[in-house]
Amino acid sequence: VRSEKDAADLVSYLETSEISKAVVIGGGYIGMECAAILAGWKNVQSIDMVFPESHLMERLFPVEVADWMEENLKKRGINIIKGVTVEKTIGGDGVLTAVQLSNGSVIETNLVIAGLGAKPNSELLQGQVNISSDGGIEVDECLRSSNSSIFSCGDAASFPHKYFDDQRHMRFEHIDNCRLSAVHAAKSMLGKPEAYVYVPFFYSRLFEYGAEPVVFNFYGNQLAPDGSQLDLECFSDTLRIGAFWLDSKRVVRGALICNGSQENYEEISMLVKNNTVLEKGRVPASLLKSW
Repeated sequence: VRSEKDAADLVSYLETSEISKAVVIGGGYIGMECAAILAGWKNVQSIDMVFPESHLMERLFPVEVADWMEENLKKRGINIIKGVTVEKTIGGDGVLTAVQLSNGSVIETNLVIAGLGAKPNSELLQGQVNISSDGGIEVDECLRSSNSSIFSCGDAASFPHKYFDDQRHMRFEHIDNCRLSAVHAAKSMLGKPEAYVYVPFFYSRLFEYGAEPVVFNFYGNQLAPDGSQLDLECFSDTLRIGAFWLDSKRVVRGALICNGSQENYEEISMLVKNNTVLEKGRVPASLLKSW
């Protein structure tokens, strides 16, 4: 699934074909959302989600949050197969009948969706602009590259991160950043530059048209300046779960809540923006009050 047309073609295929068994390849953002959508499709009777990582959304979710999310997917009939890849598809005469996994097992299916992600094609501008260590096109706060006539935005741009003292550059893959940075880049190109001051924001809404939607919002960063993991503290009850990523001074550098209230989401964004120091073992009282 790479484009809006791919998604529209998939919906059309589901509406006009007798699909009963589906396999989703990938345990990231696209794979998770595709599996959730299929779970609400009336004629899809089985869904297998296959990915090589040890848990769902490995680049973002800590194990505690991933376990909670995986249980929510399983409750809706999604079978999760971790630590393996799809080696090949099986079928004939243009008809898919199964897939074979790297552990040798075979899963019967008549639909495969591959949500494998992408990487920026910064090689296109190699030698013309500075390429950052994360593979993006390095830009200034107005999203201008080292070549004054070339601007970059979205997943391909590596921009200055304003909410860390080290002013590191970072590349952030999510639709919110793509939309907002595109507006800033366009203004810069039109001679009306504005500094792109952005707190990384990642969200997903699963099963949102059902009785029990699953929604998560994440703000900030889960990595220290040297690329190592920050300290992690999780908190939860039977319906929700959250996590804080803290530096050595217990400043909140990243925060996530699943199934919180709108007040929760607004508060965790402010905890990151304001460089809030979190007392050890204590969730802010105001956050719990609106929880």
